Amino acid sequence: MQLYSSTIAYFDSINYSSSRPSEPVFVIGKGDAPIGDDDYGIVRWDNLTGQEFLIGRFPYRPWAILASLEDKLFLIGGGHWSEPTKMVQSFGTSDARLRLEADLSVGRRSFGVASSRDEILVCGGRGDECKYLSSCEVFQSMRNRWMAMPSLDRASADCQVVWLTDGRVFAIGGYAGGGEYLNSVEMTIREWSSESAAARIWRNVARMLTARYLFAAVAVHGLILVAGGETTGQVNLSSVELFTPPPAADPKALGQWTSMQPMPSSMWCYAGVASGESVFVFDSFSSKIQRFRLSSANAQWSAPAAFSGWNWDEDASLKLLNKWIQPIVLKLSNV
Repeated sequence: MQLYSSTIAYFDSINYSSSRPSEPVFVIGKGDAPIGDDDYGIVRWDNLTGQEFLIGRFPYRPWAILASLEDKLFLIGGGHWSEPTKMVQSFGTSDARLRLEADLSVGRRSFGVASSRDEILVCGGRGDECKYLSSCEVFQSMRNRWMAMPSLDRASADCQVVWLTDGRVFAIGGYAGGGEYLNSVEMTIREWSSESAAARIWRNVARMLTARYLFAAVAVHGLILVAGGETTGQVNLSSVELFTPPPAADPKALGQWTSMQPMPSSMWCYAGVASGESVFVFDSFSSKIQRFRLSSANAQWSAPAAFSGWNWDEDASLKLLNKWIQPIVLKLSNV
């Protein structure tokens, strides 16, 4: 393991551990030496000090998507523009071993992904001959296999999938081709804590206020925060929205979207992460990081639709990685 001890001054000394523990954040991406042109560097990033630890590498595959399960990072699909691979590789954060996992049933790239305690769900993306996909499949770790799930209503690439711990799953936004950016949101139910035989259909719920793809979507206190991306006319976004999801028990409820304080600047993002009492959004095509955080040590979580006492700030950047950035959190309950 190689230690890079440069500290990003932007991170202050607020102690978040009293309210919510900081979970391990890992980031993959391309970079200069010592990573090289043929690999993604795998970096463990300390969100309190800004230190970066290069812990391993994945062989580079464009448009592959990162996921996590237990103590492993998974690099799924990706590859050639018109003929994506089914390949799935994992990297053990505890033993630094690179492994081949069970193949996807369908080669795909630029898809949405989310993990529960035991499973990884992938939705949509682009398949052979650049076809937009609506199909979904789930990886069951105990059986080392992928299983088909009900398809989404809309085929799209670069949607975001968020899996809440109570079992509600949301597929959000994306790009459907031909200049059509989506603000649609689809919901299903799948248990979080164990592999499930149930495969429920998706239903449409409240739409985002702004259609977007290549954006971040992060679960925070049972709500979903979306930020950045690109919208109609290839306009880059700094706008932020907060989704209060519908209750699982009410099949007619739609939930509600609320416009939030925008980020300081626009970003394309493959993902964002929540750790401690902060949300971090990583620019996918630079090293820039923006954080949505409590504004002081005395600020508290308040009304869900208000985020009173929270602010965006922007002063941080990664030192080792500079493009194709994807962050992920290993949930403390999984490790």
